[in-house]
Amino acid sequence: MSDFTHRLLRLDRRIIFLLIGAATLLPLLYPVGLPIRVSPEVRKVYDYLDDLPEGSIFLLSFDFEPGGKPELYPMAIVLLRHAFQKNLKVIGMTLWPAGAGLTEDAFAQVAQEYNKDKGRDYVFLGYAPGDASAVISMGQDFHTAFPTDYYGVKTEELPML
Repeated sequence: MSDFTHRLLRLDRRIIFLLIGAATLLPLLYPVGLPIRVSPEVRKVYDYLDDLPEGSIFLLSFDFEPGGKPELYPMAIVLLRHAFQKNLKVIGMTLWPAGAGLTEDAFAQVAQEYNKDKGRDYVFLGYAPGDASAVISMGQDFHTAFPTDYYGVKTEELPML
């Protein structure tokens, strides 16, 4: 073992913790200021939503589960905020069984922020098994594919649908 390695092993752990703390705290106090670049795909989604006329219906599939929440949940919130800000009617669904609870949380949070009503301004259909076949059946007959929403209300009775 080299002399340098031997000295590092004898170093008091409080000094190591202090160095780690400083390395964590300094960028928070003095931000580096890295630029945030908007990718062309993100710009296209934003522009597409922004160009929709008020009152348009927007289908949003929340296809993620708790493991993807740190990355995907903030994006879902931003999309819902943008849609509600533009007064779009939002139909939400998920093709992942574990995504229903996260989707319900997202709708509850953002609908409250924008004073939107369930059934009139947005509908959460819940989980749809079958991936592509669920989407195809929605195109053939929406009310057969989703006879009720997530809360058990018949979709034919919802004002938005």
